[in-house]
Amino acid sequence: MLNTTNTLRLEQLTSGESRREEILASAIRNFAARGFDGASTREIAREAGAKHSLLFYHFRSKADLYLAAVVDQLERLGNSIQTALASERDPASRLRTYVEVYYECFTTREPGLSVCLRELSGLPVDLARQIADAHGRHSMGILQAIIADGIQEGVFRPLDARACATAITGILHIFLRMRPTARSRFASNEAVRQVLDVYCAGLLAMPVESDASNVVSTLADRSKNR
Repeated sequence: MLNTTNTLRLEQLTSGESRREEILASAIRNFAARGFDGASTREIAREAGAKHSLLFYHFRSKADLYLAAVVDQLERLGNSIQTALASERDPASRLRTYVEVYYECFTTREPGLSVCLRELSGLPVDLARQIADAHGRHSMGILQAIIADGIQEGVFRPLDARACATAITGILHIFLRMRPTARSRFASNEAVRQVLDVYCAGLLAMPVESDASNVVSTLADRSKNR
């Protein structure tokens, strides 16, 4: 009898988690298409095949659901970056890979992140702060560590790693905040090239005329072929 009861509870828990994931997947699609204000929780629930009340059983509010949707995408962003970095060893290659994967995730793999970025300043203050904190945990922290390692190894100039990470992210975000129609006026790899060919080249510890020219090539070659 005890085993039967435990089995039923496990099945109920599994079913509840599955319904939550279905609602979350629907929310990610709807927020990506319509943004925070435009998306309807009733439509999100309907698409997930769930009752409206069930949505609010799993998520306390629309803001809570939005946060969960964005954090889910940021977690996948972080996982994608870490997976790509696993095969890279030197700081220049790791920096190049980070920039490429970050931009690709925002524009292709997780387009809802670009929508969130465009509307971030208009979101409730506490919600925007929580999203910024999650972004720091899942991506900015990785970038800052890459730069700090490069500085320690003498590959990059002895600058403030946090400031450098902020500058690189800022350049990427200028392009990512554009709507797709506006961004299409530029080459598909222009944002990546601006970061790698211009900003990151200035991070190098050695003059371009010396052996650092190899590092510049490492940073730039792949971006030019994207």
